[in-house]
Amino acid sequence: MDFQVILTDHQTFGAVVEGMERISNLISRYAIFEDLYLNPELKSYDGLERALIELYLRIFKYLSKAIKFYKKGTASISQLNVDVMQLVNRITVARLVDTIKNSAEKFEPLLLSIIQQQSEVERFAKLADAESILPRRSTWSSNLTKFSFQVKKPWPKS
Repeated sequence: MDFQVILTDHQTFGAVVEGMERISNLISRYAIFEDLYLNPELKSYDGLERALIELYLRIFKYLSKAIKFYKKGTASISQLNVDVMQLVNRITVARLVDTIKNSAEKFEPLLLSIIQQQSEVERFAKLADAESILPRRSTWSSNLTKFSFQVKKPWPKS
């Protein structure tokens, strides 16, 4: 049982680190994304802004839970070499309870909610793209009509 707790603790530690790596990439990506897509002149601006705020809130929830997890410390691998009774004495009851409550499965729903919200942000980005392309398309077509000309056939009429 005690070794299972240590194993679960280390698996959770690894899962949380992987989640934090993904989140750090998202934060970097969306810093650039904001510069590209958050344009108050677009109709999609309000929805995109709300979707981004919700994404950031979900990221903060994950990070908050991760910080609480890491503040408690982890059971060390060197403890595997210690007598089982000493192991039980070293790992506090609070840590045991926390390990069970905050296993990797407890972090997965938070990460999944981040991924789902990321999809929502991407939907608004597509709307912003389409919205910004439409004025250019009409400008292109008006420019094309300005350049219309008659084509003379290079061969004689038969």
